[in-house]
Amino acid sequence: SYKGLAAPYLVRIRSNGNLDDSFALGSGFNAPVTAVAIQPDQRVLVAGDFNQYQGSSVKGFTRLNSDGSR
Repeated sequence: SYKGLAAPYLVRIRSNGNLDDSFALGSGFNAPVTAVAIQPDQRVLVAGDFNQYQGSSVKGFTRLNSDGSR
């Protein structure tokens, strides 16, 4: 969780410390995220111990759009 709000192993935080709700992960990951990298096109590379993202199989690595969609 982040500031009392449910967080599915990953959140994006605004510069003021508030949760960025435009980064919508839905049900998110089913296990911890251990690495994140932002690409020049603002897509997000995510790696970790998970094997699902929003119920789809991803086997520990996925790339998200800048809004959290896949």
